[in-house]
Amino acid sequence: MSTGTQPSRSSGVPTFAGFWVRACARLVDWVLLIAALALFPFAWRAIQAAPPPPLTTVGFAFGLHALYFILTTASPLGGTPGKRLLGLGVYGPDGARPTVLRASVRYLGYLPCWLSLGAGFVLAGVTREKRGLHDLLADTVVVVLDTLETDGDHPTVLHGEREVRETITAGLMFAAAIAVGVGISSAFTAPSFGRFGDWLRAVWIVGTRAGHHPGAVALRTIGCDAQVLTVGQAFALVEPFLARRVHDVRAADVPYVTCTPQTPTPPDCATVATTFAQVFALPPPQLVVVVRGDSVSRNLCQGYYTPAGKRLGGVGPGGELLVERR
Repeated sequence: MSTGTQPSRSSGVPTFAGFWVRACARLVDWVLLIAALALFPFAWRAIQAAPPPPLTTVGFAFGLHALYFILTTASPLGGTPGKRLLGLGVYGPDGARPTVLRASVRYLGYLPCWLSLGAGFVLAGVTREKRGLHDLLADTVVVVLDTLETDGDHPTVLHGEREVRETITAGLMFAAAIAVGVGISSAFTAPSFGRFGDWLRAVWIVGTRAGHHPGAVALRTIGCDAQVLTVGQAFALVEPFLARRVHDVRAADVPYVTCTPQTPTPPDCATVATTFAQVFALPPPQLVVVVRGDSVSRNLCQGYYTPAGKRLGGVGPGGELLVERR
């Protein structure tokens, strides 16, 4: 895929930016976005004196991404900082800078590009005017600014009507992207994919909420890097990889607390249980506690405990309480 077509200057036709130069511009933009996102927790902590909630961070990331691409494209810059750094600009069919509406349509066009596994972006390397699926949907082009012949603020020649072939391609790509999206959605709804959806939801909870539970925060005071789930959520993480795939539903809502020690002297399970229970006005009658060792296969202690730290028994293969004989 070339970096752009090279028409004659005398023809008045600009050079359309191809796949690779636009990929480089996108890389620059991502570096700037990641830098801004990395500063967000520090700014939030300075204002709120606490780390930002996970959903707030996710919302900020999506909002920042959308505003960055929409507003810079619709601004006098006529493109993101990455594009301008590489001498590129985005134009609409009339040779003017895109409006906020057109820039928004172009941004939303990124979704089918990603749902089509990136094929929508690859179109920028093969279509006549080097337009990706998002360009075809918004009717925009990305041009090399040095090759524009201008009349006032607008290029004198930009691009004509979309070719029938490109329009059909855009429609087919959009339909394929929607089909992929429906397929992903079915993974969370169809009975045959129910366990896969449960597993993804459990992974999401571990990544976004398990470490921010009030009990997990309290356990930091005794040197624990803690994760707090329920037995049902914990077993949803491992059930796809086990021969036995059904956990004990009676234990599904029992707290499941894991502690990875961060100090030379790790706390015992009883201490973890009592510390965890202190954050509740009405603590749960029992909880599963696991204190991890120096390897994945070795735990320092584990089992069912009361809020007072009394051991009730072990944890069965389905998450059930195993009462130990005396």
